[in-house]
Amino acid sequence: MAHLAEVALVGAPRTPPPLADLSSGSSALALARVARARRVACRVYIPETLPAADVAEMIALGAEVRRLPMTPAGLVSALTELQEEHDAGRLLWLRQNFNPQAMTAYRELTRRLGAAVQSVVAGVGTGASLRAFATHLLRRSPNLEVVAVYSPDIPGLRPTAASMGPGDLGSVDAMRAVFSHRLQVVQLTASQLDPELPSRHGLAAGLSTAAVLHCLRGRTGALGISVDARRVPVPVRS
Repeated sequence: MAHLAEVALVGAPRTPPPLADLSSGSSALALARVARARRVACRVYIPETLPAADVAEMIALGAEVRRLPMTPAGLVSALTELQEEHDAGRLLWLRQNFNPQAMTAYRELTRRLGAAVQSVVAGVGTGASLRAFATHLLRRSPNLEVVAVYSPDIPGLRPTAASMGPGDLGSVDAMRAVFSHRLQVVQLTASQLDPELPSRHGLAAGLSTAAVLHCLRGRTGALGISVDARRVPVPVRS
C-alpha cells in the first residue's frame, strides 16, 4: 500500500521524545517499534481503511492510534495539531507521495510556515516532492539549509539515483547541484544505528527510521517540519 504521509516528532536532547507517524501502515509500524525499543511515547495517524490486523499490532506495541481521512484537509489538521501540541525543540516529519493531493498540502503548509522554516533534513534519494516543496520554501526563506543523511552500507540509504525516477534528487551530487552551498552531507553508518533495532524488523532499512534515530542521537539538532515523496524533514522555529 502506498504511503500518503509520514510524520515523526523528535524531542530536544535528554528529553524522551514522542514519535508520531502519519502513514498508510508499514512506516507507522516501524516507528511504533522504534518507540517501544526506545521507551518513548508514540502516536500514529492512519487512514480509516487500514487493516484491523495492522491497527492491532500498533496498539499492542503501545502506540496511540488515531484514524483520519487521508485528504489535504485531514493531513493539515493533523499536522497543525501536532505542531501546536508540542514545545519548541521538537522535530516534525511529513512524508507524502508526489501527487496533486500532496501538493495541495505542501502549499498550505508553506503558507502557514512562511519564513519560519530554517532547514531541511533530507534523506539522500529524496525526489521530486522535495524539489517542489523546496521551491516554495526557497522563495520565502532564501537562507534555507539542507542536510542530506545517507549511509554507504545500508540498502536504501546509499547516495545513488539508480532506483529513482526522472527528476528525482537521487544522489548527493544531484542534491548539491540544486541546493549549492546550503547542502550539508551527513553520513550515517550501520554502527550508528541503535543495536536494539535489528534490521530483521525492518528498522535499519528504512531511511525515515534511520533519520529519526539520527536525530534522536542529537546530531542534527533542531525542531522542524518536513515534507517529501520518500523521506524528508524540515526543521522550523516555533
